[in-house]
Amino acid sequence: MHNVGHTIDPNTIRLHSDGIRVAKVCVALGYRLIVVTNQSGIARGFYTCAAIEQFHQHLAQRLANHGLLIKAWYYCPHHP
Repeated sequence: MHNVGHTIDPNTIRLHSDGIRVAKVCVALGYRLIVVTNQSGIARGFYTCAAIEQFHQHLAQRLANHGLLIKAWYYCPHHP
């Protein structure tokens, strides 16, 4: 995925074919896929935790369309 700054617009998601390929290789080798991300936009008031979770659901569906399942999602909603 490209970094497009503080956005939760699902239309900004652009999946890389190389990233999909590598993720599939990792799964084939027995690894589980997880997402860990910084979401300081929550602390800054740009969006809510619920909005991030909806964004994650959309991304999960897009990845599922490629046969990939995210086992866990973790994000940090804080900002110093």
